[in-house]
Amino acid sequence: MNERFENDLACYLHYDDAPRRPARARRRKRARKHCARRFFARCCGVLCLCAGVVLLARVWPALVSATPYSGAGTGGASASVSLGGEWDAQTRLAIETLAAAHPEVQPMLDEPSRWPADVAALLARNEEALGFVLAYPSLIDAAPPARVEEAVRGSFPTLLQWDARWGCTPYGGSILAITGCGPTALSVVACGLTGDASLTPAAIAAWAQRQGYAGADGTSWELMRSGCEHFGLYAQELSLTEAAVFGALEAGQPIICSMRPGDFTTAGHFIVLTGTQDGLLCVVDPNSPARSASLWEYSRLEPQIKNLWAYTA
Repeated sequence: MNERFENDLACYLHYDDAPRRPARARRRKRARKHCARRFFARCCGVLCLCAGVVLLARVWPALVSATPYSGAGTGGASASVSLGGEWDAQTRLAIETLAAAHPEVQPMLDEPSRWPADVAALLARNEEALGFVLAYPSLIDAAPPARVEEAVRGSFPTLLQWDARWGCTPYGGSILAITGCGPTALSVVACGLTGDASLTPAAIAAWAQRQGYAGADGTSWELMRSGCEHFGLYAQELSLTEAAVFGALEAGQPIICSMRPGDFTTAGHFIVLTGTQDGLLCVVDPNSPARSASLWEYSRLEPQIKNLWAYTA
């Protein structure tokens, strides 16, 4: 306790046995009452402060872990997979329309039970995934490769989450093909900055899932902020300005962006900005070779970006 607190306590406990005049005695009595009120008020303040510290210690871990997620997800951090059962009417209509132009799709209509609802829906909304979806029944039990063949330091490969090499890897209660934009984007950055071919989307997904970065709503931003350090990467959160984005890219720092609904997603998604060309942005979209092959104006992307991180190795 401080000196003033001790003086208050002494004032409250002080008794003078010497004779006093009545007026002086009343003043002393009032002073003792005032000191008592101050003494008990200070005690209450100390107790409240202690209770607040204890409460904060209990809730702080939950507050810290409540970070945003990006990317569609269907489950928690376990390796169990749930891809739905029967197709809905919208998916069936889309597959029927696609089969009219692509006869190779007909087996999906003849034996729909071989293609879970979520896998069929992937093709219904993204025709670019046709090859993976048609091959899905033969890929279910295939082990992902241990290396990314395209990994070269200084070059950022266009990796796809639904690549046949790792698309069926369990992730976030689903599979990489459907929920794996986050690990795939981080693999693009890791392969390009370090040249380490072992940092495949499947390897990053497996580690991220064990560490709890795969949630019901996709991949936690914490994987991009700090989890990336496990792979030899260091992230700096950028301000969303044209100068910051172009400055990082021109310094050789790729940028992972968490995207709002727009050109790249209807829910949440991660993409990678890998460089600039003629004043435009080069993009790797883990869900689209076509969008990855296009150059993008900053003004087109800016309103779609929720957050962004620049990386060094």
